[in-house]
Amino acid sequence: MSSLVSSSVDSPREDMRFRLVVEAAPNAMLMVNKLGIIVLVNRQTEVLFGYPRDELLNQSIEILVPDRYRREHPGHRNNFFSKPSTRSMGAGRELFGQKKDGSEIPIEIGLNPIESQEGLFTLASIIDITERKRADERFRSVVEASPSAMIMVDKNGHIVLINRQTEVLFGYSREELMGRPIEILVPERYRKEHPGHRNSFFSKPSTRSMGAGRELFGQRRDGSEVPIEIGLNPIETQEGLFTLASIIDITERKSETQKVIEKKNVQLQKANEELSQFAYRTSHDLRAPL
Repeated sequence: MSSLVSSSVDSPREDMRFRLVVEAAPNAMLMVNKLGIIVLVNRQTEVLFGYPRDELLNQSIEILVPDRYRREHPGHRNNFFSKPSTRSMGAGRELFGQKKDGSEIPIEIGLNPIESQEGLFTLASIIDITERKRADERFRSVVEASPSAMIMVDKNGHIVLINRQTEVLFGYSREELMGRPIEILVPERYRKEHPGHRNSFFSKPSTRSMGAGRELFGQRRDGSEVPIEIGLNPIETQEGLFTLASIIDITERKSETQKVIEKKNVQLQKANEELSQFAYRTSHDLRAPL
């Protein structure tokens, strides 16, 4: 099979090594020619899609593509062969494969062009991300159910996830916040310096409160401000580092604190008046005999 591998692999021994590497790979791997015909599969491909090897070889790759995507798939395939490069397939889109029983599975695909004496081929590495998606859905459910406003931000400061309480607290719809810079929620007088604080956090990420010792405010859609407390949590993912911020409206707490302060001030003023009266009486009593 030396004709199906890189032109640098031109001996039967190297061809056998290549086959062994593909067969031993922990991911499903299959090779396709320019016509979209499957010319090589490994054991994990059989396991993942439920087809025996002989039912996949010499078949169109579209056999593994869900029905709703089959019509447009040859166009994507041709685009890859026209400008081949090692890359992931469908970046930014959800990809699915179709098993022999007709069921679908979420997948990630890495594409590698392979030059050979017979022409150009593509080696595809396919990963089943079902468990990852389940974990992601559980995470999103927890965030959505949180009683606090929750916002996830990428390293560039763009909002990638919010929950319902964020909409309630700041008055924006979800669509208005997704993809926007987090500074949209920062009062204008703090916006200029905020990217610096954000970059400092990403340079040394840790679970901590934001702005310890300082009063923090958020800006609502209508321009009004709300006193808040923010907890920051770094989240490592395959896509990189993100920050999950938990935001609490402390308006009521500040109101209660203000009432306590006002009460203490009244008590202090009353005590001062009593002390003043006592001092006056004492002074008068001391002067009277003189």
